[in-house]
Order: sequence, then structure tokens, then C-alpha cells
Amino acid sequence: MLASASLNGSAQRTVPPRAAEQVIWSGASAGYAIQWTTGDLAARPASNATTAIFSGRQLARKEFAAIEKDSDVHCEYERPFKFSR
Repeated sequence: MLASASLNGSAQRTVPPRAAEQVIWSGASAGYAIQWTTGDLAARPASNATTAIFSGRQLARKEFAAIEKDSDVHCEYERPFKFSR
């Protein structure tokens, strides 16, 4: 399974209202609840579904912010995620 998170510098400066995210896939494995939506790919402990231990959206935003702070020009960021067993 390959998922991709993309952020655009101009989109981060003025954030439009987000439409409700739609679930693409969800499941559970090894005590974790995993959900792939139109806006994120996240894993949470099955015992505490409110606390994400991994969020592709949060990771992408953090990495993009680090790149953007050193740039004076428009930049784009794409981060592929590959999952294997």
C-alpha cells in the first residue's frame, strides 16, 4: 500500500475551510486502529482511539515547515509512505 501526503506552501499560509474527510479504508492490526481518509493516514492504539501515535498529515506539516522556513520562494512538498509487513 502506498499513500502520499502533499502540501503546498501557498495553501499553508491561508487555510481554506476543510470539507469533511471521507474514509477510504480503516482496519485494526496488532492492537492499533488504522484509518486512511481523504485528509490523513493515522494509527491509534485500539485502547485509546483519540490519541494518534502516527499521523501522515502531522508528519508532513512538520517536515514541510522545516523546509519552508529556509526558502524565500514558493515550494511544494510530497512525502510518499510505503507500508510493508
